[in-house]
Amino acid sequence: RDESRAMGKPGKIYVHFEAADPNYTMPLELSPELTFDEVVDTFCQRYNSKHGAVRTLDALAVHATVSSSKPVSGDAAVAETVSAGDDVLIVSKDGTYPEQGTATPAPPPASKAS
Repeated sequence: RDESRAMGKPGKIYVHFEAADPNYTMPLELSPELTFDEVVDTFCQRYNSKHGAVRTLDALAVHATVSSSKPVSGDAAVAETVSAGDDVLIVSKDGTYPEQGTATPAPPPASKAS
């Protein structure tokens, strides 16, 4: 069973944002071509869809870390860095986590007049 992990067999990793509320965990299927930039982009899109009213994450302001906050290169292949079942954390590059209201809000539905 450990052989499959060492060979980078497909499986899920768990991507977490726990530095500020609301926390969020996203399981993500490993694939050989998946990069950490793609993990961050996908995570931020899903997080913002779910929690955007409270907080939004900017993919350019956060990065992925593994093994006690060590940042990983965005273009690094995820499958070569972590194994199925491993955790990846999303953290702010500058240590801040702005709450909603600092990003440009979406126009209200009533403003769709032609």
